[in-house]
Amino acid sequence: MLPIKVDCPVVGIYFFIPYLLELGIIDIIKQCKLPGSSVINNVSACLSMLALKLLGHERLGTMDNYDAEPGLGFFAGLSLLPKATYMCTYSCRTSEQMMLNFQKQLLQKFMVEQPELYGGDCINLDFHSIPHYGTESEMEKVWCGAKHQALKGANTVFAQDNKNNMILYTRADILRKEETLEVKKFVDYYKSIKKEITETLVFDCKFTSYKILNDLDIDDIHFVTLR
Repeated sequence: MLPIKVDCPVVGIYFFIPYLLELGIIDIIKQCKLPGSSVINNVSACLSMLALKLLGHERLGTMDNYDAEPGLGFFAGLSLLPKATYMCTYSCRTSEQMMLNFQKQLLQKFMVEQPELYGGDCINLDFHSIPHYGTESEMEKVWCGAKHQALKGANTVFAQDNKNNMILYTRADILRKEETLEVKKFVDYYKSIKKEITETLVFDCKFTSYKILNDLDIDDIHFVTLR
């Protein structure tokens, strides 16, 4: 096959390819069996989303600004990056267990290959709401701190290493009636990776219930609540 020359508006994203290969991220995507199709396999789908993040964009909807650039498509193993509609609906094809398994395998790999990134003595846990402005939204109302009001949207939780701000755990679409259980779900998840939790968990005093705080105390999980 003869070499071809293609212009790329942001060639810097290609410098990440050795890093992706060294960490085995491509293999993890394949093992987790993330969604794909006969046209766009799961690796190309994930690399397409990664390309947009490496370009510095938070929203997948901005994909339309780059889906006519072959140089960016090649990064994901495609002739062109997928359309924004495909990228924005990709999460609808995934399951909660699929994503938990994916982030678990990534975290296990990162902790082995780059342990210096996870040396914090505390883990911060907090909810983050994502407003949904659809006129026929069936989502629950959640408190949006940035808007200072309750809006329909998705409630998500994040666990973050306090030293280097590395994300340890995420989960989305949390119902209000299940919010108090999130800290226990994180503990179970993190124990499946580290076996023992030596870090101190830090969260708001309304993050969970007194009963669950008592359970954490019984399990010898150290925590600090913020008022």
